[in-house]
Amino acid sequence: DSIQRAFDEVKACGAAAGCAPELLQRAQRIQRALGAVDDAVGSGQAEAIEAACDEVEASGADTRRVPELRQRARRMRALEQLDDAVKSGQAEAIERACNEVETSGADASCVPELRLRARRIRRAWKAVDDAVQSGQADAIERACDEVEASGANASEVPELWQRAQRISRAVKGVEAAVKSGQAVAIEAACDEVVASGADASCVPELRMQARKIR
Repeated sequence: DSIQRAFDEVKACGAAAGCAPELLQRAQRIQRALGAVDDAVGSGQAEAIEAACDEVEASGADTRRVPELRQRARRMRALEQLDDAVKSGQAEAIERACNEVETSGADASCVPELRLRARRIRRAWKAVDDAVQSGQADAIERACDEVEASGANASEVPELWQRAQRISRAVKGVEAAVKSGQAVAIEAACDEVVASGADASCVPELRMQARKIR
């Protein structure tokens, strides 16, 4: 209807009025804008729909469909962001995306499960922090397993595994040094325990033992 009215305006004004070329261009732009909307909706791309809505408004076409289309684009974008957030493995990103899905009116049937996942990811990283502070290799390894199982971003896990392995070697090194009865070996083993991040509560006593041996 908008296109037909535009062409009718061109015919009614007459060539002598000098407005025909301008109105024809306007009608053509409206036609392109409305065609772009149909193409954008068919593409299923939120960004394309939003760009088409912008052009509809700029062209002077009938904008009655625009609010509905923008809301559709928002729902689509919300689901895209939710998918990206889940792939990121970041609890905060998942929770923000869940909020936007609910606010946008998109299908939120998966949101409860994803909120549980976000909470599990938070707990997993809290367990990692606690395990690292404890300096216990077994605790760090268990926490790493939970990070991976929770769906969290596990990019830091290899480094944490290496730390756990170093702690395990350091503890074994202390045991071997004490059995050797060598003060130098005990002191070196104590230094490695401290450097590895292992639980160093036994170090003062062992250093005292090394001094006595000397």
